Amino acid sequence: MSNKGFTLIEVLVAFFLFVLVMGGAFSGMQQAITVQRDALEKRAAVEELSFAMEYLARALRGAQKDLAGDCLPAGYTFEATTRIRWLDRNNRCREIFSDAGHDFSERISSDSTPSFGTPRGLISNDFDADVFWFRVFGEYQGDAVDDPDYIQPHVTIGVLLRSNHDNRELVSMQTTISTRVIDVEQ
Repeated sequence: MSNKGFTLIEVLVAFFLFVLVMGGAFSGMQQAITVQRDALEKRAAVEELSFAMEYLARALRGAQKDLAGDCLPAGYTFEATTRIRWLDRNNRCREIFSDAGHDFSERISSDSTPSFGTPRGLISNDFDADVFWFRVFGEYQGDAVDDPDYIQPHVTIGVLLRSNHDNRELVSMQTTISTRVIDVEQ
């Protein structure tokens, strides 16, 4: 007698192997899609933060000493509190800040006084500026007799971006910017 078909056990073993191979392939493909999505989100965060930091660097390089004291205390180049404020090359008072640790925004006055309008975000709503810090050096020239300070004004800024939808840390960046205006005695 000749047997030309498959037994039930052979069919079940083949089906089990097929399911095992397809499950592994599906799992691998799902993991590859997740890795690709995360890489694209991180790349977008790097691009946005790089753009924002370059924009900020250009703006801060034009900072000048506020001799009239309209935007800052008289003689200061930067004011450093929870935000950074300076008088730009067009004599407009500018401010960069992070509110509640989730926004990276700018406000620009129409003149040298801090009469700011609505803030403008420097990064999209896809990301949170979780950490925003800065260190300022040489912001005040000081009294030439009692307290001279001839350090070129510069500021170091650090920002950490997190994903807005799953709170993952995506990218952190730090840069130091010096003003283009030489800090000469006034």
